[in-house]
Amino acid sequence: MREVVKLSVRLLLFALIAGLLLALTNEVTKGPIAQRQQETLNQARAQVLPEAQEFVEMDIRNPEQYPDITAIYEGKNGDETVGYAFTLAPQGYKAAIEMTLGINSAGAITELMVNSQEETAGLGTQVTEEPFLSQFWGMAAGSEAVSSGVDTITGATISSTAVKNAVAQAAGYAETELFIVPTEDPALKIRVEPDEEDLRRMAMVEDAKAIQALDPYALMGYDAVQSVYAVETGSGTAYVIEVQVTSKDVIRMSVAIDPTGTISQVSVLEQHEGEGYGSKIAEEPFLSQFAGQKADGALSERVDAITGATSSSSVAIEGIAQAARFYEEQLSGLPQGGN
Repeated sequence: MREVVKLSVRLLLFALIAGLLLALTNEVTKGPIAQRQQETLNQARAQVLPEAQEFVEMDIRNPEQYPDITAIYEGKNGDETVGYAFTLAPQGYKAAIEMTLGINSAGAITELMVNSQEETAGLGTQVTEEPFLSQFWGMAAGSEAVSSGVDTITGATISSTAVKNAVAQAAGYAETELFIVPTEDPALKIRVEPDEEDLRRMAMVEDAKAIQALDPYALMGYDAVQSVYAVETGSGTAYVIEVQVTSKDVIRMSVAIDPTGTISQVSVLEQHEGEGYGSKIAEEPFLSQFAGQKADGALSERVDAITGATSSSSVAIEGIAQAARFYEEQLSGLPQGGN
């Protein structure tokens, strides 16, 4: 009995010491963690509203009507209010999706950033990627405009709907509580500083000046089309359409179409076909036959498969032809830009 009491006392002491050490560790790290979180939020506000020199936190009016809004900051440049930065935290599939949204004083959404999320990899995490987020750039900051103008992601409906509804909530707040008139700004849709992948896409187009990601999610019947980019040139709008098909393995390709509707270049981004056979789809003799072809639904009838690599080349042709059909049916009638 005496030994049992001694053992119990020892275990109790160990538990108390461990608890004290854990509490001490939490207390020591709490400050630095909070500081890093605040720095992240400060950087996010500066990114979504770059014209602001300082941010002043505001009270949230009627908070019960806007449950996804956790903070609002007025962006100031001297005495001028240039816009507002909203901190949003809608409930996603797994946890809250923490975001920062910028709305300028002219009534347009400047940018949406996802600061942290715990969504399913490859599905819900698509809400952090450009094809989805770029839909919001330059959009009129009104709840109706966001609700009707943003498409959710197939396979990640819960996550993307949560983001869309939160942005619509913030846009509604700006419109109703801050009296900002929703106004679209097409200039904000153009990425000012292209990343490495966008620079690669722009290199496929002659006289490329700017690039903008378009939304492929709402379009049905184009299962090979993965992403679409409008490239502004001095003579009009060109397009780079990226497709993915499967033969032995995944084949990813980029198809550049100039402002006249002519294919200017096709490149293979990824392929794992047989060396010396299927891999010929990445070589010049096969790819060069697409240059100068009209981007239309009859493209596949005007090009040849590769003898000895019929399966791989036929699948590649099918993907490129679908990009051409996508252009003809969805893009060819759009207004042309250019100088």
